[in-house]
Amino acid sequence: MNTNKETTYMYAPHPYVNDEAFARIYNKAWDQEYCDRLPAVDKLLLPHLPQKAHLINLCCSTGQTVQKLINKGYQVTGIDEFQAMLNIAHQNAPNAKLICDDIRTFALPSIYDGAYCVTHGLDYIMTIEELTNVFKRVYQALLPDGLFLTFMRLTGHSEVHYNQNGAIIDGDIRQEYAWGITSHYHSATKISELQCTSFEMIEGAWQRSDFIWLLKSYSRREIEAIFNNIGFKIVGVYDEEGNLVEPEYNRLVYFLCRK
Repeated sequence: MNTNKETTYMYAPHPYVNDEAFARIYNKAWDQEYCDRLPAVDKLLLPHLPQKAHLINLCCSTGQTVQKLINKGYQVTGIDEFQAMLNIAHQNAPNAKLICDDIRTFALPSIYDGAYCVTHGLDYIMTIEELTNVFKRVYQALLPDGLFLTFMRLTGHSEVHYNQNGAIIDGDIRQEYAWGITSHYHSATKISELQCTSFEMIEGAWQRSDFIWLLKSYSRREIEAIFNNIGFKIVGVYDEEGNLVEPEYNRLVYFLCRK
């Protein structure tokens, strides 16, 4: 198979570049996965908000989750750092307000009833200080009693899921594209290194792209300390199905917090 090869290195705290090939594969392969997490938003966040509430979709990527909430009657502002993602988001959610900005430094008026993040966007924040900055920005944008629901990968999940010594952990093959991911986990730093190779059929030829990026995981205690220090009240911590979890639970979770 003849391919044209292009390599992009995506190291935190800027895990992506404005790479159109990556954004296209992301839209086809991964953003639907994040839509599959919206039942947790329906269960944990939306029942506590007014009709037609103003929402922030943090790390909105290619906008599929934005449009799902707009279809339910909510007013959604999507924020993502990378214009290539938002170029596709404008197609997926043409009536949404979409902002290209750094999630660590964005500033919005305090008019939002709620905010949510269902992607892995916060995994790319490498330090407690920068994660604190992200949560502060959300806090400042919320109305009094506003709610923030965010998906987080705790250390226990990364230690198991990504500690694979370069083995393939995920992938897919379709008629117009294919991709695979290998991973390594560095226990001393709690950082996972992922390498993704993708192939996309463009104008009758396969285009290869290679991406490398880093993911940082935190403990539940570390994240709860950030929320408490900012002034958020933690309403609950939930598993992927939206069920409350015990304090020792250390996998994939949702944090629901109130301003």
